Amino acid sequence: MWTAKRGPENLRLEREKDPIAFADKLLFAGGQERIVGFKMLNDQARPVQEYILSRSDIKKIVVCRSNVLSVYASNRIARATGQWIVQDCAPIRRAMVTFDPDDFAKFVSVHIAFYARMDRSIRASGSPHIRLEYEDLANSDIHETILDFLGADPTDKLSTRMIKQNPGSIEERFTNWDRVVATLSGTEMEGWLQGN
Repeated sequence: MWTAKRGPENLRLEREKDPIAFADKLLFAGGQERIVGFKMLNDQARPVQEYILSRSDIKKIVVCRSNVLSVYASNRIARATGQWIVQDCAPIRRAMVTFDPDDFAKFVSVHIAFYARMDRSIRASGSPHIRLEYEDLANSDIHETILDFLGADPTDKLSTRMIKQNPGSIEERFTNWDRVVATLSGTEMEGWLQGN
């Protein structure tokens, strides 16, 4: 993750000194044969995001999660536990969070605005891009699409060291599920009550 405090200190200092030059160094070192990228969330390194989105020579993979309630729960659990990613067999810190309708409304607004801004920037730059649902990333057929889009061998196998942090039902993530149901029932967001 772009804002992570891990890694060699010299690289962190270089990134903090000139984030755009650091992004260029990551993206363009090694010539055309390399495929390199990194994950950026809506609250990370906005100038770098704008720079990358404006570049038509950089391919973009936009991953969204249609269930914004699930995104909200994951975000608030990560904040509560301080654990934003889990790799391999690392222990998962469990937590349940309290749903706050006002906080959720603000989160949804920011989430929608982030993807709208990204879409506008990508269209304006004419960047090659694909948009995927988060849930589709587990589908091996989608892996072929991703690899082909990136110019890699579509028969290669994609894998990750990251594991899902909140595998249970969405209901299990909230201390006050009844309030979630009361808030979303009868709205266009009611479908978010299902799934995980």
